[in-house]
Amino acid sequence: MNTRHPSLLLQLWLTGLLLLLPGLSLHAQQGVAVTLTEVRQQTFSQQLHASGTLRAWQSTDLRTQVSGRIVALHLPEGEWVEQGQLLVQLDDREARARLQQAEIHLREAERQLQRFNQLHQNQSISRDQLDAQQANVENARAQLLANQAEVERYRILAPFSGFLGQHQATPGMLLDSGSLITTLDDTRQMRIDFALSERHLPLLHTGLELQARSSSWPEQAFKGQVSFIGTRIDPTTRNLPLQARLDNSAGLLRPGMLVTLTLETASRQALVVPTRSLTFRGQEKAVFVVNEQGIAQRRIVEVGATRGEQAEILSGLKAGEQVVDQGVVKLRDGLRVRAAAPDEQV
Repeated sequence: MNTRHPSLLLQLWLTGLLLLLPGLSLHAQQGVAVTLTEVRQQTFSQQLHASGTLRAWQSTDLRTQVSGRIVALHLPEGEWVEQGQLLVQLDDREARARLQQAEIHLREAERQLQRFNQLHQNQSISRDQLDAQQANVENARAQLLANQAEVERYRILAPFSGFLGQHQATPGMLLDSGSLITTLDDTRQMRIDFALSERHLPLLHTGLELQARSSSWPEQAFKGQVSFIGTRIDPTTRNLPLQARLDNSAGLLRPGMLVTLTLETASRQALVVPTRSLTFRGQEKAVFVVNEQGIAQRRIVEVGATRGEQAEILSGLKAGEQVVDQGVVKLRDGLRVRAAAPDEQV
């Protein structure tokens, strides 16, 4: 009886296999279960992403041009000041005295020139003497302009409208030439320097709209435009430098903030397929196109931009063709495929 048990088990196993073969054969004839999608043409625009640090559209350090003692101070920290507004006045008494001397010297030189003109008309002096006095007048005028400029250097005016920064200056403080007093930032508009790969150059132009987001205001998008496109590519990074201008009329942005940028390129009509339809072999990209007989054929395609789960197809496909969406990992060229049932795992 022991020798008959193995043969009985073998007979049962063979019987079960024969019962399963028709089902297996039918499954093979139907093909590999996949999901299909149609190659379609639609409006497509590519989003480019970058990040950078904000700067005020106009920004400067306010420094002294001469040494002097502060006699008047108009520096409200964090407040808005207008262009040309007097911010700091240094003691300029000595400079004004030199200016007054220059004015007196010029008036005397001009009076002497009038007298020399009369003498020359009476032929009492030579032409060379008259020309020499004319030169004295010109020198006196030049000296007056120099003294006027010197007096102006004792006054610090706002070069443009903006917000004043923090300072430590007080009336009576003695400052050296070149001393930093405070900062001035015009933040009504912000600028941001960033870079993109050189391959995006055909998509870029000045005026291209973008949106910026900051972690300080995560729910708010700040609108802006590309204001400058670099004239040179960085040979090390192969990146193109750009600059954008952002509207900050609400005053929410600050210089030094890190923001992320999204640039929306011009829309165009393009053929698209799901990105998961793509297969890769080295640098080669391909999709499986399914013909009318249900045979999957591997076809090499040229891929353009991608946006989310959609890939732009530049060549290799035609609108209306059926390609495999899910299930490409199970395929090879020439396999028969079938559309998976709604509840069937692919």
